[in-house]
Amino acid sequence: MSVIILLFKKLLQLIYNIYLLFPKKGGVLIVSRQSDTPSIDIRLLKNALEEKNPDLRIRIMCRYSKSAAEFSFSYLCYMAGPLLKAFADADVVVLDGYCIPASILRHRKDLKIIQMWHAMGAFKKFGLALVGEEEGQNPELARIMCMHKGYDAVFASSSFCVPFFAKAFGYPEDKLTVMPLPRCDFISCDDMIACTRERILAGRPEYAAANKSGIIALYAPTFRKDADNEGMMRDLAKSAEKTGIYLIIRPHPILDIKNSIPGARIEGEFESIELLTVCDIVISDYSAFILEAALAGKPIYRYLPDADSYEQRRGFFTDMTDGWPGVSSDDAGKLCGLINENACDMEAVRAFARKYVEYNGNAATDMAEFILEIPSQR
Repeated sequence: MSVIILLFKKLLQLIYNIYLLFPKKGGVLIVSRQSDTPSIDIRLLKNALEEKNPDLRIRIMCRYSKSAAEFSFSYLCYMAGPLLKAFADADVVVLDGYCIPASILRHRKDLKIIQMWHAMGAFKKFGLALVGEEEGQNPELARIMCMHKGYDAVFASSSFCVPFFAKAFGYPEDKLTVMPLPRCDFISCDDMIACTRERILAGRPEYAAANKSGIIALYAPTFRKDADNEGMMRDLAKSAEKTGIYLIIRPHPILDIKNSIPGARIEGEFESIELLTVCDIVISDYSAFILEAALAGKPIYRYLPDADSYEQRRGFFTDMTDGWPGVSSDDAGKLCGLINENACDMEAVRAFARKYVEYNGNAATDMAEFILEIPSQR
């Protein structure tokens, strides 16, 4: 396998070298494999870049990939064709995850590559910190694929999180820049929140009806590899229905829920962050989404039926019993009872948000300014 990968890398470099022979068009390239459409971070960043420089050439390339090292034929064609050409044309490349060409290829000396990552905060281990673990990459594959090599800048959401991001990406702490994601602007903008809420309720009138009669809970769990993700959803939905809680389930993008779940609404159209505008409380687990919920001022409840086994499989940067917000339980019925008792300590939620995100009110603008200035830092 390693020989095949090495040959693939040489072929990719050869193709890339041909693209490098052509004149560079310049501009900013934003690359994501988290979905086929631009995330809210990418959309807000693009708007901020255009406001700062209306003449800037911006190209966005989103191609969903479940695996950081996916080698399907269609993905290879995409990578060897339009993606490599876009890299060859760019002054700056912005990533929100591991990108094969960014790390394994030799680039123009003046190309700058920035890793903004797709999740705020650092709770569960990821990236290089997870290599060799049950849910992480194979160490040899990570080495051959130069996992997270080649970045000129890496963003972290707060000073507290810098050591964790440094470990996840394999860079010294002084290489990292505190720069929360643009989604913070959405969470703090009353106009965007109102417009999004109106748009969602227009397509989901049942949410408005549920809001009048009781509590709307948004359940946004993390993805568990080789686990009964759907079974956990069913247990929670059953208890929520019994206790009069209207449950919206927003599955992790990797998870494909094919069947309906009694007692819950499976939501696949709107992003989790958008659904914060219509819910009263948030239920999650080990997901970084609890940070977005905390920033939005939502009561947080954590459903943890597999806490011990998950920690053994995945591991955390910090002790989840020390400073993590909200109320937690491994029993769905008990958790729903605590929700109806309004048991969440909101001051602890606010303190958690301040610790994990250093937000000054202009995340997208700050990031855009950094991106526009970095080509001169040679």
